[in-house]
Amino acid sequence: MLAAVWDPSNVATAVSEFFQSICGPTEFIGEVDDGSASDALGLRTVGKAFNNSAGTWAKKGDGSVTIVFHSEDTEDVTVNVMSGGNQIKQPPKLKRDVDANSAFLDNKHVEIVLNDGFKRPKALGIYDLERWKRVKLIQELTISTPSTLSTNRPGNDNEASARSLMDEALESCNKAWELQERHFGREHVATAAVHVSLAQVHLLRSINEDRASADEEKEAVHEAICCFTAAIDIYENACSGTVPASAFLRLELAKLYQQDQLKRDKARAEYDLVGRFFATFAAEFAGSESTKRECAALALDAFRQWITLSRNSTTSLDDQRFVLKEMNSVSVNGYGEFSIEACESAAQLARMLHRIATSRAGQREPQSEIYDKLRTATKLLRSATYIAESLLGANDRRSRKLRKDANEIESTMRSTLAGEQEDGGGHEWLTI
Repeated sequence: MLAAVWDPSNVATAVSEFFQSICGPTEFIGEVDDGSASDALGLRTVGKAFNNSAGTWAKKGDGSVTIVFHSEDTEDVTVNVMSGGNQIKQPPKLKRDVDANSAFLDNKHVEIVLNDGFKRPKALGIYDLERWKRVKLIQELTISTPSTLSTNRPGNDNEASARSLMDEALESCNKAWELQERHFGREHVATAAVHVSLAQVHLLRSINEDRASADEEKEAVHEAICCFTAAIDIYENACSGTVPASAFLRLELAKLYQQDQLKRDKARAEYDLVGRFFATFAAEFAGSESTKRECAALALDAFRQWITLSRNSTTSLDDQRFVLKEMNSVSVNGYGEFSIEACESAAQLARMLHRIATSRAGQREPQSEIYDKLRTATKLLRSATYIAESLLGANDRRSRKLRKDANEIESTMRSTLAGEQEDGGGHEWLTI
C-alpha cells in the first residue's frame, strides 16, 4: 500500500489517485540522470511511489524533478515537482484553500509546488512529517469553473472540447441510425444497437446536474428513455419476447424511472419483470453453475430494488411476501439450499410472514391461517439459524439474531395456539 511508503512530498498519492487513472497502463522508461530523485524529493523509495506504474524522472537543478508519464491509451502527462521553500512565489488561490501544497493542471501538464519552507533532508523526523500537507490534487482537478455544456456561459477549454465531442457523438449516432434503418430496416437488431448508443450519449448530457438546468436534464433523460424503449421493442419483437439484451436495457430503464417520484410505479414494474425473467432464465442453466449464479444474482438485485421501492408505496404486505418468496426460491436454485443467500432470503420471508400475521389486518383472519403463517415463519428461521451457525458459527451476531427471532415467533405461535384451544394444554405447537 502507498500509505506505507515514506512520502512527505505526496508524489505517491498524486500518482496513485490521479495520474494512473488518466494515463491508463504505463511503462517505466527511464531513470534519473543527474543525481537521485530521493535527494531531490526526500523520497526513501522512489520505485514504490509509482505503485507499479512508471514514468521518466529528470532532475532540473536543485530541488526540481520532472516526471513524464508515458501512456498507452492517452497522451503523455508531464509532472513538475519543485521544492523551493520560501523562495517560491506564492501560487494563486484555488477553490479550496491550499496553504502548503498547490497543484496546477492543463490537459498535458501538471505542476506541483511544495511551498513548505524546509530544506529537504534525506530523512525527516515524525514531527516534521506531520507538518507536510497532503496535495489536494484529485479534489482540485475534479472541480472546474461553473459552466455548462448546454448554455452560453463561459467555460474552460476542457468543457468546450467536451461540448464539441458531445455534439459530434449525437450527430454520429443519428447518422448511424439513419444508415442502419435504410440498410437493415427499422426493426432490425442492428438498429437497436444504435438506439442504445444514442441513449448513452443522452445520459452523458444529464449527469452533470450542476452544469445543466433542470429542464435540460429532464429533456436528456426523456430522450434516453425513448431510445432505450425503442431498442427494447426491437429486441423483443425480433425474438418474440424478453431476451437478456432487452432485460439489461429494462434495468437501465428502471433506474431512470426510479429517479422520478412520479414514475416509481413504472420502475417497480420493470424491476419485477426483470427479476422474474432472470429467475426463469437461471433455471434453464441447471448444468452451468456460473451462468445460473449470475442470473440468480441479477434476479435478486432486481427484486431487492422492487422491495426498496415498495416500502414507501401503497403496495400490500402480501405482494411483498410473494416477491420475498420468489427471492427465496431464486436463492435456493441459484446458490444452493445451504448458502448464505438462501439463509438471508429465508429470514426475510419469515419476518414478513410474522409481520403479516401480527398486523391489524392479519388479526382479522381465522386463527388457523395466522397459525400457519407463524408456523412457516418459525420453520424458515430455524433453517436459517442452522445454516448461519454452520457457516458463521453459533456465536456470530447474525446467528444469535436469527435464533432470537425464531424463539420470539415460536412463542407467538404457541400463544396463538393456546388461545385457540380451550384447555391450552396441547402440545401441537411442538410439531413444526
